[in-house]
Amino acid sequence: MFRRAPPLASHGFVAAPFMASLFVTLLAAKPCAADPQYSAGLLVGLGHESATDRDGDNEFLLGARTEALFGRDSSQQFAVGPYLSALSSGFDDLSVGGGASLLVPWTDPIPAVVSVGPAAHWGDLGWAPAVVGQLYLGSRTYNFSGKYSVAAGFVLGVKRVFNDAGERTIYLAAHMDGALLSLPFIALFEWLRPRAD
Repeated sequence: MFRRAPPLASHGFVAAPFMASLFVTLLAAKPCAADPQYSAGLLVGLGHESATDRDGDNEFLLGARTEALFGRDSSQQFAVGPYLSALSSGFDDLSVGGGASLLVPWTDPIPAVVSVGPAAHWGDLGWAPAVVGQLYLGSRTYNFSGKYSVAAGFVLGVKRVFNDAGERTIYLAAHMDGALLSLPFIALFEWLRPRAD
């Protein structure tokens, strides 16, 4: 019989990094004159999940992610900001969380975005705290005429769950931009919408 994980409130050591990352993000964003650049996308990939009480196995991974990056007014500059994400491995668990992202413009037009933050994980043992780290590589254009930035690339991530099983997941996923994915539905809506004579 599985033991239920301790309440999230009892794991203050997980809340502390979240508050620290939020504080650093706010400090870094306040003096920046540049407008934030937002992005949202769908994650589809494969994850390898292991635990102390069982052998590792490969599972389909599905997720969603959105972030806002501050301090950037061209594609050659660093940026920092908060992110939110949701992940599910094999459709039998769910991790929801957020944290801080740092964009490193190591090459144009393909920067690297490093993200880390806490998450609330729901699985076979109930709720438990977790930490998620992600490395994004791909297109992250700077939009000179708007606030939405198209992002399409790949994400290498790791998740550590602080429960009795000590679950760990390493995953590789394609990051598909939400605006691009919505274009067929927008086109269909426009085609079906009645037009005035």
